[in-house]
Amino acid sequence: MKYLILFALLAVAYCDLTCDQAPHIICSNEKLAKMCNAVDRCPNLSKPSRRPIQDAGPVNFTLYYESLCPDCKRFMREQLWPTFLSIGNIMNISIVPYGNAKEEQVGNTWTFTCQHGPDECWGNLLHTCALHLYPFVTYFPFVACMELDDGPVRDAATKCAQRFGMNYQTLSICMNSTAANTWQHEYALQTDALNPPHQYVPWVTIGGVSSRSRVHVTATPSAGPHRGHGTES
Repeated sequence: MKYLILFALLAVAYCDLTCDQAPHIICSNEKLAKMCNAVDRCPNLSKPSRRPIQDAGPVNFTLYYESLCPDCKRFMREQLWPTFLSIGNIMNISIVPYGNAKEEQVGNTWTFTCQHGPDECWGNLLHTCALHLYPFVTYFPFVACMELDDGPVRDAATKCAQRFGMNYQTLSICMNSTAANTWQHEYALQTDALNPPHQYVPWVTIGGVSSRSRVHVTATPSAGPHRGHGTES
């Protein structure tokens, strides 16, 4: 016991003698600074307190597409849908089913001409109704299901609606409504308001900013502006 007490006294004495040094000498050695409880007084050793990482919230991701575009289908199948399944909890996904279509006002309604024909206009309108009648957790898997299906669009619509518990008759009624015509017109305006303008589909914005480098579907070499399908990487 006497030896322990003596050892403790010697250690205190050594610490007092060692710490009775100029600050720059103490701060020159991290172990010495710690022994002397001087780390906080050594600018070269003290570290600024780290701020806790704050949740920045979900990333706003918007896809501009058309229902029968081959590259839109491929983008959904190979990139967006797998990404959603993996990290969908950090994404706020919006989809705009219009793409390279054209519209013309006839009286109080709008008529649409689509790049891949009437069936694509039909698919765009169906997706539009789904977006407005159902929550995201229902309509997005439904749209993805249709995009992943390479069969006739109307057959895909029936199968996918049944798969996700959607009332196909309700969707059909919606498609013939004035509201659906107006909603499709609004998607046309949203697409045409892109700045810079979209050059092809699929077209992606992240946080409202065009993000061409994040889309890797191969461009169709022969397609010109507003008639191409792919994107540049």
